Amino acid sequence: MSMYEYSFIPADDMDFVPTPEKIERLQTLLEPYSTHFSVKAGGRREFFGSGFMYEGIRCPLCGQEIDEIWWVKELERISEQNGFEDMRILTPCCAHPSSLDKLTYPWPAGFARFSVKLGTDDEPDFDNGPAERLLPEIEQTVGRRMKLIVEKY
Repeated sequence: MSMYEYSFIPADDMDFVPTPEKIERLQTLLEPYSTHFSVKAGGRREFFGSGFMYEGIRCPLCGQEIDEIWWVKELERISEQNGFEDMRILTPCCAHPSSLDKLTYPWPAGFARFSVKLGTDDEPDFDNGPAERLLPEIEQTVGRRMKLIVEKY
């Protein structure tokens, strides 16, 4: 059986971290929805992706699919070097200066210091599932537009 994890991260500011009061309100909001949730605030940036739903990352300039092995190595290298503080890369296809966060990901993905995670065994309903219904409440609680990322393991 597959396990799904819903991650909510800031949509447009990877360094945003809500106040401790907002985080406390967020935890109160989440308790009735799931016993499998976590809130991470601060520290190093992390990458949030689709897990096994990988379908190909593309170069933002030429559109060519980027080799998955190259991408994983770059992700690990940059994480180890500087915790994703400086994500500059040269794309392997056309040697275009870019950044890991500027690549074209087929599923929602991103980097963030703040995240909310909910775990479930239920297959996602991308139109009207519990995570999609919860998204506006999370956004209102933290005061920031959020991105929903579905990870499958």
